[in-house]
Amino acid sequence: MILKAIKKGVVVKLDERPQNVNVGGIYLPHGSDSESKQGVVLNVGSTVKDVQVGDHVLIGQYTGHEVNIDGEKQVVLTESDILMVI
Repeated sequence: MILKAIKKGVVVKLDERPQNVNVGGIYLPHGSDSESKQGVVLNVGSTVKDVQVGDHVLIGQYTGHEVNIDGEKQVVLTESDILMVI
């Protein structure tokens, strides 16, 4: 199943790597990354301007709505919930 974002919505596939390793493979001490999650943008709504499909993004730990689609953890959120593009 593919989720399609509408208007300001963004669908992000969460990274399945260990919490203490960032996108570049750098080890982070325990607890330093506990307040954020990383993932790849899968789909964007029609009014989203600052992120594109394929961007790696950082989002807050409790941001959006997590769903499990075909065994993949995905988050549905708004563009303003994205902290930064990595």
